[in-house]
This record gives sequence, structure tokens and C-alpha cells, in this order.
Amino acid sequence: ALALIVGGLVFFQQASTAAKTNTMVRQWSALLAETRVLIKGLALSPAPTNISSYLIAAGAVPPDMVKSPTELTTPFGTVVQVRAYMMMGFGGQQIGGVISIVAQGIPQGVCARLLTAKGGQDGAWNANGNFDHSGGATTVVSSGLVMGGAGPDTSALPGVKGFAMNPTQAGWMCKYGGEFYETKTVEPTSPPISGNVKVAMEFFVDG
Repeated sequence: ALALIVGGLVFFQQASTAAKTNTMVRQWSALLAETRVLIKGLALSPAPTNISSYLIAAGAVPPDMVKSPTELTTPFGTVVQVRAYMMMGFGGQQIGGVISIVAQGIPQGVCARLLTAKGGQDGAWNANGNFDHSGGATTVVSSGLVMGGAGPDTSALPGVKGFAMNPTQAGWMCKYGGEFYETKTVEPTSPPISGNVKVAMEFFVDG
């Protein structure tokens, strides 16, 4: 009887996590689409600016993401921040506007699903100091992913990488964090992150 109870609890937890993950994907997809429309053509600073309050006031956020007039939340009850900035090249040239979504308290398996590329290609700095993002990576959230990453939930900002991750690579990213993920084809040897992670996804506005 105890085994049946434990099995039932595990199944319930898995089903609950799956439902929350699907909700999160829906929320982020809608949020990104609306944000692209709102900030396209605006003059963005190279310094990332928190635009969560602006998006909430503009009605560009799914209602079930709004915790307060200044704060967004995930289906896991954790904080989400949306930032925007202008990516600059090595020579100081403007490359393109970027929307950054960062969420705390995300289970590692959910993080891996978000970061796994379904298509597209790596982003890369070319010889002219420009970021080549033709195509970009496509994820469950959207196309146009320029960088993605994860880190401990207590980190100020997760380390991000500019390449399209397959499921194994996304799993490594969410297990060890971008700070220690130096080579995309080699599993890091650093101690794994304990518990939930902070995940970041950065998309070009024109993605």
C-alpha cells in the first residue's frame, strides 16, 4: 500500500511539473511576441534595462504571469525579469536589440527543455566583430535565440552561451551552469548544481 501511495505521489508531481512547464512555455512565447512588437524600433541602451513594469502597464504580459504592477512570476511561484538592451560589437557598432528573460527557481529538467534547440544554428562573433545570428536557434519558446544559459539559483546572472544546444548539451548547462561550461561537446567536471536553477534566454528583437 505504501508503494502505491509513493508511486501515486511521484506520478502527481511529474504531471504537475509537466503542466507547469507547458504553461511556462505558453507564457514566455506570448510575452516574447508582445515585447518584440512593443520595443521594435526603440532606442535601446547597451546596459540591460528591466522592462517588466513597462510590459505589465502596457498589457503585454499574460495575466497569469502578473504578480504585482512591478513583478512577474512563473508557474513555479518564482520571479521572472524581462530586460532589453542593444548588443554591441567589438568595434562599438550596434548589432541588434536583445530581449532577455531570466527566471529563478526552475527545476533542472524544465530548464533543459527550455534551452534545447529544435532547429536553427549557433550564434557566433565573426572577424568583423559582428554577431552572426542569421537564422538563430529555435526553441519551444520561440525562434531567434541568440544566447541561453543557467546557473545556481543564488547567482546574480546565469552564464550564457551563444550556441544551439541539443538535449544533452542543454542538460549539461542546467546541471553545471554556464560559468563552467567551456566546451559545448565536453561534459563539465565541476560539481553539479544542487536543486533548482536560474535560467536565462536571450532573443533578438528582430528574431
